[in-house]
Amino acid sequence: GTYSSLIRFLPNIKNPRKPYLRKYVYWLEDAEGKGFYVDSPTTVGEKCIVQDMFFKLRNSESAVDKKMAENLKRKEVYYALIQVVKDPQNTAVEGQIKVFKFGWKLKQKIDEMLNPKFDEPTQIFDPFEGKNFELNIIKKGGFPNYDGCKFQGKTIPMVLNGKQVKNDDESRKAIIDYLKGAPELDKWDYTPWTD
Repeated sequence: GTYSSLIRFLPNIKNPRKPYLRKYVYWLEDAEGKGFYVDSPTTVGEKCIVQDMFFKLRNSESAVDKKMAENLKRKEVYYALIQVVKDPQNTAVEGQIKVFKFGWKLKQKIDEMLNPKFDEPTQIFDPFEGKNFELNIIKKGGFPNYDGCKFQGKTIPMVLNGKQVKNDDESRKAIIDYLKGAPELDKWDYTPWTD
């Protein structure tokens, strides 16, 4: 029922202006009851028949329709590249780059670092001036709860091969070589519907 690890958000060197992806998704079921995720065209500003049906049902005077609308709520999801710094549950993944899917609650924590009300901003995707993130997930009411997640206090350089990187040419080259092996983040971007 609990999961804890230490992760580091990484820059997306294949598209530096897009350190993370954002999209809207629906969980739908086919006639046999098999569920699947569908990207919402509203992600790219297009009309979406699922969202139209959601509002039609939600605005209905029928209580049954309003209940059905709950099954058509879109969900906002994000994807970013992370380095697994420590994972006591699975030490084999430590040091690896993974694509991390997260929701609005964790996105708020990122925004608080990038645009704080009072402190200096922290560029969490920066290999030299970023912060590690404590990922603490517990089950509450049968669903994962991310309230215990937080960025660590001080900025530190990322670690490669057991050593903190330095802001020099050798470390910059090592970071770029390391990030070249990262999964393609664009594979998780919005996908238009097929027939």
